[in-house]
Amino acid sequence: MADRIESVSPKAAPGGATGLIDMHVHMGESDVAAYVDAGITGSPWPYTELIEDPAAADVLIERLVADGWRWIKVTKLGQSTDAHSK
Repeated sequence: MADRIESVSPKAAPGGATGLIDMHVHMGESDVAAYVDAGITGSPWPYTELIEDPAAADVLIERLVADGWRWIKVTKLGQSTDAHSK
């Protein structure tokens, strides 16, 4: 079929495969227990950094920039974040 993705790899698809599945998840530290209770285990993205202190955020960003990171994704900013903007 011309309108379907047949493969994105030179390897053959597993037998019986009928579609693509996105197996990633976004979760916070408070979600871990619920996932484990449901039998879902694994590790977060290896570069994930969970912080709550705005001063720690400044230190972290400075370190990431010094390490050569050009893009940094920040999620779930707290209300106090605006007070610490530069």
